Amino acid sequence: MSGKRKNHDRRAHDAAASRSDLLKAARELFAERGYVSTTLRDISERARVDKSMVARYFGNKEALYRAVLSEDPPPTLIEPAPRATASVLLQRWDERGPGPAMQSLIRAEVADEIRSDAKDRLERTLVNPLCERFEEQGASEPRLRAQLVIALLVGIGTVRAVGAFDELSEASVNSLIALLGPMLDSV
Repeated sequence: MSGKRKNHDRRAHDAAASRSDLLKAARELFAERGYVSTTLRDISERARVDKSMVARYFGNKEALYRAVLSEDPPPTLIEPAPRATASVLLQRWDERGPGPAMQSLIRAEVADEIRSDAKDRLERTLVNPLCERFEEQGASEPRLRAQLVIALLVGIGTVRAVGAFDELSEASVNSLIALLGPMLDSV
């Protein structure tokens, strides 16, 4: 025997699998702990790869976070209307928890560049379609209206995610949409 111990906790090297596992572990840990409280060691241990693989595939923690943000699929809006948007977002957050884009907006420790990336993504995927809808309807201040809808939903999603209000956290998406509908229709 050579005297070297093999690390049986880590699997054989497969570049694509290692990168994918790092992204998955990072997504989970950033969601659980936030950006600052998540270490590269934690991510590499959960992914069962050497910590040096983060540098190899992503460069650094910020670049890894940006990769998680960019690889998170945006919500698919069936119809760019406030009620439909609310339904899609609340359902998605119930199923997957707050994604990296939402967390980038609400967590104080996130770097300004990352927050800017998240803001751009939300503008492109959620605010702009709503804004266009409001413009088609001839509504005044369409961008402000669209931003208000998204801000309201991010707030509701955040409060539900942290369990701040029992009834709000336990309510079904359908119940919430029924109560929010008239408000969303009046924006």
